[in-house]
Amino acid sequence: MNYSLKNLSISIIIPCYNEEHRISNTLSSLETFMLSSLINQIEIIFIDDGSLDNTKAIIQEHNLYQKKIIKLISYKNNHGKGYALKKGVNKATGNWIITMDNDLSVDFSYIPFAFKKLINFNHDIYFGSRNHINSKIIAKGHRKILGNIFQNIIKFFLKINLTDTQCGFKIYKLQVAKQIFSRLSQKGF
Repeated sequence: MNYSLKNLSISIIIPCYNEEHRISNTLSSLETFMLSSLINQIEIIFIDDGSLDNTKAIIQEHNLYQKKIIKLISYKNNHGKGYALKKGVNKATGNWIITMDNDLSVDFSYIPFAFKKLINFNHDIYFGSRNHINSKIIAKGHRKILGNIFQNIIKFFLKINLTDTQCGFKIYKLQVAKQIFSRLSQKGF
């Protein structure tokens, strides 16, 4: 199946918890991406997972929120990343759902790259991997070592062969994401 970037309809879901020190950078990167994107239909959903700092206020003060380009789901108590993602997926309307972490370990600029390179394989889910041989993401040494230890534990106990289960960058077909996240019972990671 061949997708044109112009014809894509995507929802980008970004969970946040106490991110006041990083959220401005994320919003700035998002604004740059939106100005240069060849994708015409982009829905942005931030989920403030009960932050105790100014995360929500910073999002609400940003011009993308003021122009109603960003949607914000917010609730008082922190429930965990799984709960936040479930809320975001539930509200998403794009044909493709992208989940990303606010730390932008995988930046918005990788979205068009992912669709150009990966979607033609006709799968329902794509997992980003900072450990892939062609990855352009450079992790700090200590994070790489800890990540490798964790990955080996996951592989051993869960018998799955993913090289980076903790990478927040994932792409799902809408129907598949709705089905998976509707069944999610674990609220945390």
